[in-house]
Formats: sequence, C-alpha cells, structure tokens
Amino acid sequence: MQKILRVFALFAGYAALAAGYWEMGDFRVAKYLLLAALLWEGMLRMRYLPSSSIGLGVALLAAAWGVWEGISPAWALAGVTSAFIAWDLTFYTPALPFHAPQENLEKLEFHHLVKLAILAALSLFFGTWILLSQGALSLWWEVVCLLYGVWVVALVWKGRRYRRQ
Repeated sequence: MQKILRVFALFAGYAALAAGYWEMGDFRVAKYLLLAALLWEGMLRMRYLPSSSIGLGVALLAAAWGVWEGISPAWALAGVTSAFIAWDLTFYTPALPFHAPQENLEKLEFHHLVKLAILAALSLFFGTWILLSQGALSLWWEVVCLLYGVWVVALVWKGRRYRRQ
C-alpha cells in the first residue's frame, strides 16, 4: 500500500503544481512539471533513491517560484505537501525492517499513514480556506480534495482490523 500511496502522492503533488501554473497561463512550466514527476518515478523504479530528495527540491522551488509569479498559494501548498509525502514514503518503507522486533510492522505502517493523512487533510483545509478567501475555488481543487478523501477512506477501511485486535 505504501508504494501505491507514494505514486499517488508524487503525481498528485506535481499535478497540483501544474494545475496552478496552468490556471496562471504558463503551460510550458506545467508540462515540464508533469515530465519531472514521470522522471522522479522512473528514477525510483531504477532504485535511485536520491532522486526523491531532488524531486522534493524541484517541487519546493516550483512552488516558491509559482507563488512569486502569482499562482494561488493553495496549489503550491498542496503540491509541496504531496511531494513531501512521496519523499517520506520513499524513505520510510525501506526502514521498516529495522524497527524493534516486538513491534507489529503493519500497525506501525498504519499509524505512519494516518499521520500523513492528517498532514494532507490540514494542508487541504488551509488550501481550501485560501481559495475561498480569494474567491477562486475551482473544479480541479475539488478533484484533488476528492482524491485525498478516497485515500482517507482507504486508511479507515484498512484500520478497521486494528480496532478489532
């Protein structure tokens, strides 16, 4: 599940940044951001883990430059948060076997994903608040919120078995 969520967060983050640039009218940068997401995922498939830090840096720079140029801070916030989640999931999964032997690894993974879901929910809450205050709520933002809602429902569904134990 971690790998699926990593891929989802990676593409959602870069898609959010690209949507911000697209709304601003800078189509070239939006296309390059989507290409950067594909490059990041391709490098991870080849087991080149430093690409995750490079990808996070690119997302941070794209968000900072975009806010400077006039994209909505909500798109930048969603993009950077998702890129951070993808970066975190890249390095958390290989570290799981090194936890204490008495720990339940599935339960640790679940609690880690819940913390990331809370981070994403806070980011989307503040992003929605920013867009509502600007009067710029768009269909694409609602799609991003819907996708993260699906993620939260999947976590709740997975967490049902831990409440029974």
